[in-house]
Amino acid sequence: MPMTHRHRFARLAGPALVLATAGLLSVPALTPAQAATAPTAVQILKSIGQQPDAKVTRVHAEGPAVVVADGFCTQLSSAGCQLAEHTKDATLVRFDTAKNAKLYAGNADDNATAMGRTVVSFGSPARMGSARQKTYEDGVAAYRSSHPNRKNALVPMLHYLTFHHLPMRTAFLEQDVDRTGLATTVPGATDMATSKQVDVIVFSSRDAAKAYVAKATKRESDQTFRRGRYVLSFGNPPLVGEARQAAYRDALRAVLG
Repeated sequence: MPMTHRHRFARLAGPALVLATAGLLSVPALTPAQAATAPTAVQILKSIGQQPDAKVTRVHAEGPAVVVADGFCTQLSSAGCQLAEHTKDATLVRFDTAKNAKLYAGNADDNATAMGRTVVSFGSPARMGSARQKTYEDGVAAYRSSHPNRKNALVPMLHYLTFHHLPMRTAFLEQDVDRTGLATTVPGATDMATSKQVDVIVFSSRDAAKAYVAKATKRESDQTFRRGRYVLSFGNPPLVGEARQAAYRDALRAVLG
C-alpha cells in the first residue's frame, strides 16, 4: 500500500482497534450487473472477503472523490482519545482518563503500553524490538515522574525523550484530520479501498498498474499482486504473511474471473 498512508498511521501507529466495529463482512459477491459495469474497489474488496480463507474487515472507500476523517483521535473519539504525537519511532497518545488509556493498550491490536492517561504505541507490526520498546517506555515513565504537573503533556514528553537520546523522527501532532481518498496519492489510480488485511487499488490501465507494481517492487515499499488493472496491496511490512497472501490472490482471481 502507498506509504503516504495510515496510512493512515495504522501502519505507522498501529491504531487497528477492537474498540471499533470489526468482524468478517457479510456481503454478497459481485452480481452480474456489478461485474458488467466495472465494480468499485469497495465492491471488489468486500467480495474478496466472501472467498475461502480471505477474511476482510473494516473496509473503507479511498477513491479520489472521498473525503476521509482520518485523524487518530477521530477514529478513537468515543474511546476518549484527545491527542496523538506521531513519529517514525514511537507514538504518544493522550486519553481523557487512565481507564480509557488502559482499555486501548489492553484491547487494540497494537504494541502499546498505558501509563496513566498516556499510551506509548509502537504499531503492529511493531516498529522496534521489545528491548528497544522498553527503553522508550522507561523514558516516558521517567518524564512522568520528573514532571508531575505536566505528566500527560505530549510535546514536552517528546522533547524529553529526544534529549535523552531516544529518536522521535518526523514528529507531528494530530487530532482531527480531513483528507482526500488515498487514491489521489497513487499515480494512475482511479479508485481504492482499504481494509485491515489488504487494500485494492484500481488503475486507469494495465500499464499504470504494472508501473506501480514495478516501482513498489524495486523500492520494496509494498508487497503487491496484480491482475489486469487491479492491484492487491499488502504494504511493507505486510499486513498478512505470505501464506495468507496466497488466499487473497486466489480470491481476487475468483472475484474478477
